[in-house]
Amino acid sequence: MISIGSSNNESRVEPSNNPTPTLSSAEKVVANGDVLTGILIRLPVKSLLRFKFVSKNWNSLISSPHVARLWNPDPCSVSGLFLHPTKHGTCLFRWSERTKHLNLGLEFIPLKNGKAPAHEPDDHDAYIKSLTRFPNLSDVIVLNSCHGLLFCLGYNEVEGKGGHHILNPTTKQFKTLPQPHQDGLEDLCLAYDPSESPHYKVVGLWRSVSISQWETYYHIDIYSSETGSWRPSGNSYTVDEVDFPETSFHGGVYWNGAVNWLNLGPGDSLYFHIDQEQLGTIPMPPAPHGKWWYDRAYLYYGKSRGHLHLSEMYNQTTRLTVYEMERDYSGWFVKYNVDIAAVGIAFPELVQIPNNWYIGCSVLDIVREESDEESYMVISVGGKFVEYGLVDGSFKTICDASQHNDGDDPLLYYHWCNSHEYIESLSCI
Repeated sequence: MISIGSSNNESRVEPSNNPTPTLSSAEKVVANGDVLTGILIRLPVKSLLRFKFVSKNWNSLISSPHVARLWNPDPCSVSGLFLHPTKHGTCLFRWSERTKHLNLGLEFIPLKNGKAPAHEPDDHDAYIKSLTRFPNLSDVIVLNSCHGLLFCLGYNEVEGKGGHHILNPTTKQFKTLPQPHQDGLEDLCLAYDPSESPHYKVVGLWRSVSISQWETYYHIDIYSSETGSWRPSGNSYTVDEVDFPETSFHGGVYWNGAVNWLNLGPGDSLYFHIDQEQLGTIPMPPAPHGKWWYDRAYLYYGKSRGHLHLSEMYNQTTRLTVYEMERDYSGWFVKYNVDIAAVGIAFPELVQIPNNWYIGCSVLDIVREESDEESYMVISVGGKFVEYGLVDGSFKTICDASQHNDGDDPLLYYHWCNSHEYIESLSCI
């Protein structure tokens, strides 16, 4: 007890019976933000999300972009693929309210960088199911993915209506966007890079036709998560319908600070640089002698670890060429020459399709790793998903596709345009 004053007007301090309180080791850790962060980023996502409810400070810390970057220091590491199978070889580039009845459900396959449990089959199945179910969001159709976030169609069960959403499949958070106008809509693409900004954008491509119908105009609208609204960009691109009557831009990919669309018809492809708000063209590989653009079959178009890839085929062959685009858009160069003949021998189903055999063998993704010797592509062939080494030509089965469609329909097909990368992320939306 402390006593001040005495009979001789002098002050004296008597020792207290209560010792000075000291912090426990756990309290010291909690009080030290750097130490706490170092512990949190080592936790699995399920535990981490639970700890957000400990306090407002913990919620703020775990939700910060800083912790999100530290938790997954490699935002290009692909953990799996979200897939939308289709029937009879149909490849859907444009999902809408009018085509959503063709949705056969969302599937998921884990890849080697995933964290699926490896010891109990029941745990593995539960992990797969958990990644394709989202609280308060149903009938999900993924349109594209970008660094851990998904841009999708779905039914918001809270608001009781369908629409477009940004979804984080790791945290299960989603945000419903203002509905873009549908008239003349060609494509919508998510643009997000957590290393550059915690904010994301959605770029929309619309088309309109001149009164003479000899020209088609392509326009850009941009949605920003900072403003929460759409706005038009002043740029447009004109296509001469006489020279290029079947131009069609789809499959937008965010790469090199731009959204890059693939032209399914003749002529160049198209890109839109977001910060500069400039449209430009992407030259396409020339057709072999004696072949035309309509003889071409696109096997894959997408990005991985900062590289934009294209694979196409003109003849029924087991040899595939994988191109990579120069960062200045000057042209494509050959990155990989692949011969999957050995895969065809291992899976006889591949050679049982006399016409358009590539329907029976689809390239779903090209995954570049930090070491190029470990880079691979994911193939759907003969009812199985296969990992094929791009450098050494080795391959192995990832899983049986029939495990994912429950055997209800053996005539399901998988295409790159309906295959989307899953990257584990804590990014807030």
